[in-house]
Amino acid sequence: MLSRKDVSNEAVIGITICAFLGTVALFFTGLLIAQLAAFNPNIKVGILFLIVATFGLIFSAIVYANAAGEINTKKVDSEHEFIAIGNSISEFLGIYPFIIAIPLVINAITDDPFLRTSTFIITLLSIVAYTFSRFSIVARASSQKSTRILVGIIMGVFLTLLNFGQNTQGFFETTSVIFLVILTYLAYRFRYNT
Repeated sequence: MLSRKDVSNEAVIGITICAFLGTVALFFTGLLIAQLAAFNPNIKVGILFLIVATFGLIFSAIVYANAAGEINTKKVDSEHEFIAIGNSISEFLGIYPFIIAIPLVINAITDDPFLRTSTFIITLLSIVAYTFSRFSIVARASSQKSTRILVGIIMGVFLTLLNFGQNTQGFFETTSVIFLVILTYLAYRFRYNT
């Protein structure tokens, strides 16, 4: 069990990281929306993932701030819960959508096959490797290797479907919404287990 000071430090770090990354996501969202007419219409899904990431990171920062408030009022039991919820939201509804938006936006703004393929491969490998690593929320929440494998496969499959289905209108939007629902479920599923 973490000490009060450790939880306070984690809350401060969470607030800082989420606020910074939320600002970055919001900046790129605004930049892309301002030039929306200049891009392929498929950029909308990449922008949607950036919007989800922005909100996920902002709400995570709020949850971390509430954890800090709980520490200040000496409510020992709930601050750990707040940190776990903040961790889960920031990862599944902040970081994952933010990273997944990168190849989707690249695909919509350039026709260069090398850039599109290399961005997809780097994103796919990094998300799957992170999911399997001991640093991910999934690994911290579940000691079962099968859970990490399942979540890694889900991430890889949906990223691949989104990447290669980007030019298939109905399929692309439907797949992106299903994936966001799955990410929301995962944030809920692993909210107390970190």
